[in-house]
Amino acid sequence: MLLQRAVDLSQALKADASYAKFPANFKIQHKHTSQVKSLAFSNNSRFLVSTAAEGTSIWTVHKDTATLLTSIDSANESTEQNVAPLACVNNDATVVAVYRGNLQLNIYSVSAGSHSLKETRNLSKEV
Repeated sequence: MLLQRAVDLSQALKADASYAKFPANFKIQHKHTSQVKSLAFSNNSRFLVSTAAEGTSIWTVHKDTATLLTSIDSANESTEQNVAPLACVNNDATVVAVYRGNLQLNIYSVSAGSHSLKETRNLSKEV
């Protein structure tokens, strides 16, 4: 539900800032098994990334819906208790950065519905 509302908000702001046009309970099957913790659009609003405890999903945003492009399992990512996961995606959805705590940033390469870990950055060395 949160995913669809984010898509609706982005589209409505482009067309008209009137929030009264939103359907009250739009829903989408977001594929996460736990609560969605964060959402982020690419700068051009064509892609959306959602994060939850079990993983990160990258979506292609269409006029009336969003289609799952790929999902990244968080099993191999360093996680920290009480830290909400964050992610961002570039304008053509070829690079996704995911942060789950412990000052470690995972950068993934995304292509044709699949992904691979490009690099892991230890942010404590960069601060």
